[in-house]
Amino acid sequence: MTAMPASAPESAATATRAQIPQPLVRANQWTLVATIAASALARQPMLLLVPWAISVAGLVGGPRWQPVFRIAWRALSSRLADAPREDAAMQRFNAIVSGGLLSLALAAFFLLGTPAVAWACAGAVALAAFVATQGFCVGCTLYGYLPQAVRRLLAGGSAQAQP
Repeated sequence: MTAMPASAPESAATATRAQIPQPLVRANQWTLVATIAASALARQPMLLLVPWAISVAGLVGGPRWQPVFRIAWRALSSRLADAPREDAAMQRFNAIVSGGLLSLALAAFFLLGTPAVAWACAGAVALAAFVATQGFCVGCTLYGYLPQAVRRLLAGGSAQAQP
């Protein structure tokens, strides 16, 4: 799978960044929602290993190793050439957050024995993925906000916006 630049980049920086076709991103989001919902409905926390593995595979090997991208690429290849693109760096950040939360969920189930914490973590991933399919990316918002907050904290200021 080759990442192609966006047809109308927002800046010179985004023109040089790797881009992922939006249909692949949406397929991944819906897969996260479906697998986490199936795990919850079946009351089978072991099923959370599926979305966790999807997130971790993408983190370890990038988009080329992301199993949902690989399957969706074959199924949607005719629609990808002209599809809108999403920044691969933001998608990597989102995968770090989802992989981290799903790791916490699995640890809460199997090491700590706290299913309420586990379902809360898994539910947060499913909710964020669902909301992203509707057009609002929680992870992308965090991706934009966190560097500013860190700079403010390191400068000795507050992480809250100044009037």
